[in-house]
Amino acid sequence: MSGITGLTVILVIAVSVYVIFNNIKLRIDCTEESLYSLSKETKEVLSKLEQPVTLKFFYSKSNAQAPLGLKTFASQVEDLLYEYKVAGKGNIILEHYDPEPDSDQEETAMTFGVQGQSLNMFGPPLYFGLVASSGGTDGTIPYIDPRSERILEYNITKLIYRVANPKKPILGIMADLPVLGDRNRFRMPGQPQPAPPWYAFSEIQKNYDIRTIPTDADQIGSAIDALIVVHPKELPSHTLYAIDQFVMRGGRLIVLLDPLCTVDTPPAMGGMPMGHDVASDIPELLAAWGVGYEKDKVVVDVQNATRVPTQQGQQETPLWLSVSRDSINQDDILTSDLEMISTPFVGSLVDNTTDDIDFTPLVTSSPSAVLVSSSAARFGGGQAINMALRNSGSIHVTAAQLTGTFKTAFPAGKPAIESDDVKDEAVKKPAPPAPLTSGQSAIVLIADVDMLHDNFAVADYGFQVIPRNSNIALFENATDLMTGASDLVGIRSRGNFNRPFDVVVNLEKEARKVWQKREDELMTKLEATQNKIQRMTAKVDENQRVILSADQKKEIDKFTAELTSTRKELRQVKKNLRKDIEKLGATIKWINVGLMPALVCIAGIGFWGFRTKRK
Repeated sequence: MSGITGLTVILVIAVSVYVIFNNIKLRIDCTEESLYSLSKETKEVLSKLEQPVTLKFFYSKSNAQAPLGLKTFASQVEDLLYEYKVAGKGNIILEHYDPEPDSDQEETAMTFGVQGQSLNMFGPPLYFGLVASSGGTDGTIPYIDPRSERILEYNITKLIYRVANPKKPILGIMADLPVLGDRNRFRMPGQPQPAPPWYAFSEIQKNYDIRTIPTDADQIGSAIDALIVVHPKELPSHTLYAIDQFVMRGGRLIVLLDPLCTVDTPPAMGGMPMGHDVASDIPELLAAWGVGYEKDKVVVDVQNATRVPTQQGQQETPLWLSVSRDSINQDDILTSDLEMISTPFVGSLVDNTTDDIDFTPLVTSSPSAVLVSSSAARFGGGQAINMALRNSGSIHVTAAQLTGTFKTAFPAGKPAIESDDVKDEAVKKPAPPAPLTSGQSAIVLIADVDMLHDNFAVADYGFQVIPRNSNIALFENATDLMTGASDLVGIRSRGNFNRPFDVVVNLEKEARKVWQKREDELMTKLEATQNKIQRMTAKVDENQRVILSADQKKEIDKFTAELTSTRKELRQVKKNLRKDIEKLGATIKWINVGLMPALVCIAGIGFWGFRTKRK
């Protein structure tokens, strides 16, 4: 009886341990990249919520046709949303919906704009989206794409922030080009119709309150949440000062520079006339921020050359860069979901920042890129490019993000407003010193303007506009980030939930390294043996019958046996390549199936023994 009693006690202890730990909300994230933890920036956004936000998670859990990988990812998203609920401390309400066909929940999903995905022609749609609601304002992620899991936390936090702060962000645009169209310009009779807005800028007008800032402005209004400066050419000092002070007080900034802007053409003139400056620069501000940039230098990159139509047919030009994911920062929110960036005649940004500023490259060239003068590039630059390519190349940054504490470019104060009409030097006397000398902010720099023009960014078919690349996506991401809460700027992309088994991968590499040499030796021996047999059977008579002596026959039998032995050994080598992997798999299975239950039992027996001894 004592044995049965002991086993019963052990069983009761094991069940009790399971029940206790199953009900304790103990969360320890042991993943290398904290995949199941929220960033401090997200927690800061949640702590500032003034009213509850309801998260409605729509997932077709009952859909049996859902792929296994999607089911696993949905479970991980659900775990992440639970972390939002905990961190929200009562201000995040989490609701789960399983939209079955023709149900009220499916109707609710469709009402909020959650998009059902067809798995096959006849099966029910699969819903996998998220809705945030607060104070009568709703926001939706129509479909949570597993491919965008690296920016999942950012998208969810942004969604919460947008519904909690429903007012449209105010976006200032200072441009030397008609990016918003030129419908308001006076037209003489017979002149062509004014150009419409660039597609990239027409898209952001849907989500932001756009304010036009003149290129000679002497101040940036405090209501502006973020400022976009496009192709700044010879801005007056007082305008540079206005931008400087905007950054000093925490305003976020996006600047698009260009050493050779092909779309910058004078009105009613084609091409790029010799007297027309097509380069842009803000040297005083860049120097204060610690960024190097040469307005007369263009990046040449043979590895990322773009095929363009010419009179001689399709040809590659290294002056027009098309970079893929290898040259796009996959660890930054702005660029982690981008596929390809296309930049004609792009400039180079150099990191000369101090410790107070973080310089994060977003898009780069290949390691073999070089710089050539924009004047040479303007006229084809064949000889200049060939000479430059003889030198050793290096990686050039073509887009970057700056965050940190910036110092003013005008320590002496606001410069006087220059005017050709003002002749009296007494009237031009300087204003008092700058009221702000430093401040925390974030800046996105892109060394190309052409990339956002319709000619390079989209294909317009009249009834449909299709992006040619990820150029507009980069611009929209930057605009989205710069106009959001300051905490959103600090959120970085997450790691992947589907992590590779690094130990298994390394074991496979080591095993292959050990056995590959032997496999190569055996393959060489196998080939040599087959050649010997072929040579020995090459002598034939006129009736095509093989003439073989006894010694030759014996030699062939020897080689044939050697061939069979070599093939057998080769098969064994290939089996050995998998041996360590299978051994590791068996070990992991034993730990999961045997060791952990055994440890629980041992702990239970130990506790039972301790209690018995005390009695």
